Formats: sequence, structure tokens, C-alpha cells
Amino acid sequence: MKIDIRQPPPQARTLEEGQAMVNELSSLVRELSHRIDVLEEKLRTDSHNSSTPPSADPHRRPAKKSRTGKKRGAQPDDMTPSPSERLLRPTTSCTIIFHRSRSRWMSVIVVS
Repeated sequence: MKIDIRQPPPQARTLEEGQAMVNELSSLVRELSHRIDVLEEKLRTDSHNSSTPPSADPHRRPAKKSRTGKKRGAQPDDMTPSPSERLLRPTTSCTIIFHRSRSRWMSVIVVS
């Protein structure tokens, strides 16, 4: 006797039918219990206890960035000159060399 759990429960007419239903339901409970155990074990598996990479961990929270106390952008102690402070050279002291790299023309400026 095969029982479909999506249908209303069948009614046993005899003691033997009732015993067959109990046996079938007991077998179904064991099967579903085993399936639940397997699925719960899968949920407990992550990159720490398996060979999967950390990026595959479910519900992984992104790492928090530590605050340095500095504001965004250029810092007052930055020594890089701004574009308006860069040294401009006359074009006569520069040589432009063109060469082909990866099927594209590139230019290199050589300062003499």
C-alpha cells in the first residue's frame, strides 16, 4: 500500500489494512527523517569544515572596514603636488616616441 501524503488520509477497513498503513507511514517517517538529517548537515557545511571557498558561504556578511578617523579625499600631509603645482617643461626639452604594443599605438614622453 503506497500512501500519498498530499491526499486526505485513507481509512483502514480491517486490522491488516491498518497495520499496513502504520508500516508504510513508519517507513515514510524514517525516509523523511533521514532526508532532513542530510539537508541539515548540508546547511551546517561552510568553508571552515569543507573544501568550498569562503565566497560560497551562505549569508556571508561583508567584512567591516576599520575607521581611521580621516576624512575622504586628499589628506593635509599628502606630499603629491596638485595639477596646478606640477612643473611644466617647454616642449623642446621633451621627445615623444611612438611604438606599437599589443596591436595599439602607444606614446612615451621622454624628458631630456
